[in-house]
Parts: sequence; C-alpha cells; structure tokens
Amino acid sequence: MGFSAEKMLVLPDAVDLSLFTDLPPKEECRRRLGLPQDRSIIGYTGRFEMMGMEKGIPELIQSMAHVPSLNGREPLLVCVGGPMENVRTYLDVAHRHGVPEQRLQFCDRVPNREVPFWMRAFDIAVAPLPATEHYAYFVSPLKLFEYMAAGVPIVTSDLPSMREILADEENALLVNPGDSEHLSHTIMRLLQDQILGERLAQCALQIVQHYTWKERARKILAHI
Repeated sequence: MGFSAEKMLVLPDAVDLSLFTDLPPKEECRRRLGLPQDRSIIGYTGRFEMMGMEKGIPELIQSMAHVPSLNGREPLLVCVGGPMENVRTYLDVAHRHGVPEQRLQFCDRVPNREVPFWMRAFDIAVAPLPATEHYAYFVSPLKLFEYMAAGVPIVTSDLPSMREILADEENALLVNPGDSEHLSHTIMRLLQDQILGERLAQCALQIVQHYTWKERARKILAHI
C-alpha cells in the first residue's frame, strides 16, 4: 500500500508472567479444581470457536479414541472456555468416533486469574488449530504464550503462525493440522516419555521470558 517497511513493526501477543509465578504443583492445582490425580490429563483452554470458526476441538476429541489407558486409567480431555452450547455437537463427534464420555470434560469460561491453575494441572496442553488462512497467518494465540509460561509440554498445529514462536522437537511438538491420528500419536508419545515432555516444557519456559507484555512495550518504544 506504499508504506515503508522500516516504519512498520509486527509483534505477537505476549503473557503476564506474574500470573504464573509461585503456582502450586500440578497435584495441588488438580485438588483445587476437582480434577483426578490418577489420570493423564490432556488440556485445552480458550474459547472453543472464533468468529464462528472451530479451533480444532472436534479433531482433538477424535484423537482421544486412539490414546490408550495408562496404568489402567483412562486419559481425560479437559476443554476450558466455552461456549457450552457447542458441547452437544462435541458429544455427537465423540459418539461417532467411539470416544467414551468419561474421557471428556468441558468447562465454561473461568476467571482469568484461574486459567494458570488449569494449565498447570494438565500433563499436556494442546492447541489444534485448523489449516485455514486465518489461523495460519493472522493469529497470535494468547493461550500459546500462557501454555509456555505454565511449564507444561505443548502440542500444536504445524502452521506458519505457530512456527513464528515454536520449533518442532525443541520447545513443542507440531502436528499436521486436522490430522487426529497424528495428534493422538503425538499425545501418546508425550504421555509415555516424561523426559521429553519436561525438556520441551523447560525450553518453552525459557523462551517465553522474551514474550512478556513489558518486553513487547519496550520493543514498540524502541521502534518509535
């Protein structure tokens, strides 16, 4: 449109790290939230859709059909954020793909101050965004930076928008968008390899220190 690139600055969203400071351990977060201590929890936080577009919840539900029980306990998918009117459709998806309802838990929107506790309670945090132009190029999900700050391993879609922040096998595991089988395989891999999960989570935690709101403001001021 005729503007000089030198006059433009494009920055992603960020995170308030103070919300994640001194969080209790996973077991205490689960106790506070009424979540089971003896089940593997795959978690998603954020609205279930954006501007009428799904954000990958149906594929995430489908993937649960292929995640095996561990130590005799079924895994649990916890999706937090609403809207709850979508849940009936999600349960229909689960029924069609043979996913028992006891593997699923849906929660409506929670206060912002509680979000870090939910994230810390997860074994794996997932953001399975679809391969649309909007999600591939025009989003910068707040949940991504919050997942990183929560210190949990991340699984997300392999999209250009995600690769601006994350690197596959370094600080997250990236999966083919819309591929529920690849998603389930990746979830299983992390559940069975805690050392890998801890390495990815710690690397993401280090990197997110550069994506705070204060750092974002500093870059804007420096550019101006």
